[in-house]
Amino acid sequence: PGDRACETLDKQYMLGDSLLTAPIFKESGEVEYYLPEGIWVNLLTGKTVTGGGWQKETHNYFSLPLMVRPGSVIAVGSNCEKPDYNYAKGVRFLLYLPETGMKAETAVTDLTGKTVMTACAEREGNTIRLTVNGGNNDYTYEVLGEELLSVVCS
Repeated sequence: PGDRACETLDKQYMLGDSLLTAPIFKESGEVEYYLPEGIWVNLLTGKTVTGGGWQKETHNYFSLPLMVRPGSVIAVGSNCEKPDYNYAKGVRFLLYLPETGMKAETAVTDLTGKTVMTACAEREGNTIRLTVNGGNNDYTYEVLGEELLSVVCS
């Protein structure tokens, strides 16, 4: 919000609130995309990138820019075999809070869209406090980025 450079971008998009992606349209695998301010992390490679300008990269058929916005918690399901399953069972939360004071949350729904689990993460110093409600404690977490942080679950 507030970054006018993003108003005319048509070859990239936000996938939900936390992921920015730029599909590859050239056979050469080259892609240029605008990354807004902040320290973003590539979900596929783990590499951090400072935003606020244009990025130029080359990708193959098995990669693309899939950037996690700073201050995000992303829920990743545990079942790759089918789309209809208990999403809260074995969910993995990806935590990306590169700055102290950042706070983010996400919800996991059931097949009808009802929220059955929530996760809230807040960073203070080198510690992330993760609070998960619902789901019978059947979850794991992963901290994204290059910084070593401790996580306290409650």
